[in-house]
Amino acid sequence: MTRRRGFVGLFSSVARWRALWVLAATSAAALTPGLAPVLVAEAGPIRAEAHLGCGDTAGLIVAMASAARPTTIYLNTDNVAGCGYEIAKPFTKGQIASSPDGLPPVIGSLEIVGNGSTIRRVGTKSFRILEVAATGDLTLSDATISGGNIDGNYVAETAYGTIGTSGSGGGVVNQGTLTLVRTRVAGNSAGTMGAGGGINNAGRLTMTDTSIVDNSALQGGGLYSSSGPGLTMDGGEISANHAESSGGGAYFTGGNQVIRDAVIIDNVSGDEGGGIENTGSLTLERTQVSDNDGGSGNGGGINNEGRLSMTGGSLARNRSRWNGGGLQQLGYALLTDVTIDQNQASGWYRPAFYYSHGGGIAIGNTTTYQWDAWTYISGGTITNNWAQDGGGIFSDGTRVTVQGTSFAGNSPNNCSPAFAGC
Repeated sequence: MTRRRGFVGLFSSVARWRALWVLAATSAAALTPGLAPVLVAEAGPIRAEAHLGCGDTAGLIVAMASAARPTTIYLNTDNVAGCGYEIAKPFTKGQIASSPDGLPPVIGSLEIVGNGSTIRRVGTKSFRILEVAATGDLTLSDATISGGNIDGNYVAETAYGTIGTSGSGGGVVNQGTLTLVRTRVAGNSAGTMGAGGGINNAGRLTMTDTSIVDNSALQGGGLYSSSGPGLTMDGGEISANHAESSGGGAYFTGGNQVIRDAVIIDNVSGDEGGGIENTGSLTLERTQVSDNDGGSGNGGGINNEGRLSMTGGSLARNRSRWNGGGLQQLGYALLTDVTIDQNQASGWYRPAFYYSHGGGIAIGNTTTYQWDAWTYISGGTITNNWAQDGGGIFSDGTRVTVQGTSFAGNSPNNCSPAFAGC
């Protein structure tokens, strides 16, 4: 056996090359109590491990900042209930003079296993919690990201390149690859001028059984996802988020967004898309979009100006002031076996002034949008929706096809004007 300074234990097997290098608790341990990295290689690059006790924020920062090779960081190794890692000021190192992030930006392959812990901002300084750079690949599991606040312009030239986007991504900003598993992004803000109170995504975002709750921004109160590969979400919820303008729960403006078996509930926007604002490509499968509020505008559940495919699931008990209590459809939409129930476009109660349209769905003129205007509805039910005109569906004459869909209890009528299938 050959010993190297700072490491003990190096061995191999014939069947599979393995290396286990344990970093001695010498200088690193003295600098960061509780930090005990273990470097592991299995037929590939050496992977480091850092094991941190509850509340060792300094150790977390050091482990992330020094993660030049693929690294796994285990938090709360002492299994403390309600464990928190508190960050009171932005991360600074080398060329970083004014970082927008509480933690070092992720620039390589990193896994953080939260073990039920919360990473949160404390104090009065404004910064987001976490950033994944274009070269970064982060997997975060069993953790909560909370309290991030990035209301302002933060762009810093650093040793890592330019990081930070102008006041966007209160909790997390992703430009690379981000995977969230059983993680909660809660109570973050991008202020009144930013996009994505919880998460701003311009890369590849995968979420499994993850919740985005009680975040706020100008657009995309919970989540803003733009260019790049987009979002894949399985399970979990986007709930109780608020946008000053559009997309109370989420704002999708590019890439391919796929949401399956999830809940979009109790989100609020000031203008359009209480639950979701979509100008890109969005697929919903077996997803509940309910109890969202489009504020003084349109599309209480969803405001679609792009491409929307929805299979199964429901649009229920959503509200808007003007058009489309459940869905305002201004693009391309394919709805298959969707339950559309008890949505409301409340209108302005001055009959000579303005009528609300489409309690369930309002289909508008889309000639100004890039998508071919077309709506196809197959199966499902449209029931108990209300507007001042077109309780179930209102169409301004753009192409709409309805086949095998049941209508009942919509007020004052099922469809306006009447068309085949309704």
